[in-house]
Amino acid sequence: CHPRTRGIAIGSIFKWIFENNTEKIYWLCGPMGVGKSTIIQTIAVKLDEIGRLGASFFFHPLDPSRNNVSKLFSTISYQLAISSGSQSFRQAIENEINHDPSLVHRSINVQWTKLIVQPLMKCINELKGMNVIIDGLDECDREQVQAVLKLFDNGDLEMLLRIIL
Repeated sequence: CHPRTRGIAIGSIFKWIFENNTEKIYWLCGPMGVGKSTIIQTIAVKLDEIGRLGASFFFHPLDPSRNNVSKLFSTISYQLAISSGSQSFRQAIENEINHDPSLVHRSINVQWTKLIVQPLMKCINELKGMNVIIDGLDECDREQVQAVLKLFDNGDLEMLLRIIL
């Protein structure tokens, strides 16, 4: 995308990130090939530099490990545990996995609840201001996209994370 357009989009996303509003999801829309991934990657680097990137996941249609949602929440959970520095968040995830070692292979609904929502609820104040970046979700199967968006829309995010798609 044109550098000026990219700058405007990045500015808009950062304005959203730092505003104290109730919207927890920012969806960067546009046709294929206009530079959304470049913008998202730039945002991820900048957020990481200032310690506000909790996790990122970049889908890729040709990579079997990144062309579906099966590893999305286990990856985000792992990255949040590392980036947050929160011992209580890490412990909450570890407890869930010790209780159910097959958790990372379960449905995305179960992973979302057990690896993201419940651990975050236990240490909500420790992870304030963290952002999650997900790029290329729209390249997945339509049913998978809808399932993920339904999880994001169930109200659990209202006090947990900001997600940039």
